[in-house]
Amino acid sequence: MGERFLMLRYVGHKSGLPRETVIEVVRYDKASGTYYVTSGWGTRSDWFQSICKNPEVKIQAGNRQLKVRAQVLGLEDAVHELFLYAKNHPTAFHEISILLTGKALEGTDEECRQLACSTPVIAFHSQAS
Repeated sequence: MGERFLMLRYVGHKSGLPRETVIEVVRYDKASGTYYVTSGWGTRSDWFQSICKNPEVKIQAGNRQLKVRAQVLGLEDAVHELFLYAKNHPTAFHEISILLTGKALEGTDEECRQLACSTPVIAFHSQAS
């Protein structure tokens, strides 16, 4: 899956059973070992609801398997991450914005702010094994 996607392993919030899903990485901060992702279906996404209930999850990024703690970012931090994503991956941001909003966004601060209001940004912070 390389650097652009990760496999999230979590416990289902309704079933209590192990679940997996692949998520696009918005940004990886190598210094802190933090992966940033978005929930494309907003707060309705099953995996999002599950990590809110139990933020201690596992991810696989490339050949690395990590225990992480999920944190839903506040608005300003979410806007910042979306702005960086738009700047660093303009084509992907453009295409994803069409899927999420129905229109192509350019990645301005205001557009990223509007997107962050409906699309949660989550940080997966590395935990000691």
